Amino acid sequence: GADGSVPPMSVLRWWFAMQYDPTTTTAARDAFLLHGPGAKVLSESELLAARGKRVHTGQSDKLNQRFASSFSEQFEQICQKYPLYTELRNVFDFSMVLALVEREGLLERAGWQPSLFTDAGRLPLPRMRVPSEVETVVNHRVIRRKHIIAGVSGGVWIDARKTLAVEAARGELANVKAAPKAVEGKEGEVVWWWD
Repeated sequence: GADGSVPPMSVLRWWFAMQYDPTTTTAARDAFLLHGPGAKVLSESELLAARGKRVHTGQSDKLNQRFASSFSEQFEQICQKYPLYTELRNVFDFSMVLALVEREGLLERAGWQPSLFTDAGRLPLPRMRVPSEVETVVNHRVIRRKHIIAGVSGGVWIDARKTLAVEAARGELANVKAAPKAVEGKEGEVVWWWD
């Protein structure tokens, strides 16, 4: 501070979360459209206890909040420069679609069994360990060789079931025509698409 005082030992924390407006649907609930940027950055100013335990405050100081807001507002431009963030948004989008399929009972309504995705012989996919956590990135500054201010970033929070909200269509889906009941294909051929 201006008087030479050192701020309390604090940890500035940032993480990614989902950001969607309500999903719109047709009257027949057979077409859906996701809205919103998909991702945002959240922040919290935590405190460190004497033994290094992080204490949640549920609040964010102005500078910490400004960084999170700025990152969220510039997310599309950041995606253009760093495609990894586009991949993160794709994971969020896919999670929302899966939540939508589950909530609306779309598999049952379509009479579709996703056998292609569960048959390793027909659709071989690489197998890998699914991470349950990622390393945190920490930056810190030591003041007068005894006070530490730390910045912690990392983490992703996905809760598609809680995030998903569906409402009646606006203009873009109001005039969607019903999809054909069957897709023509060669005998035994699996025909599917994603749009």
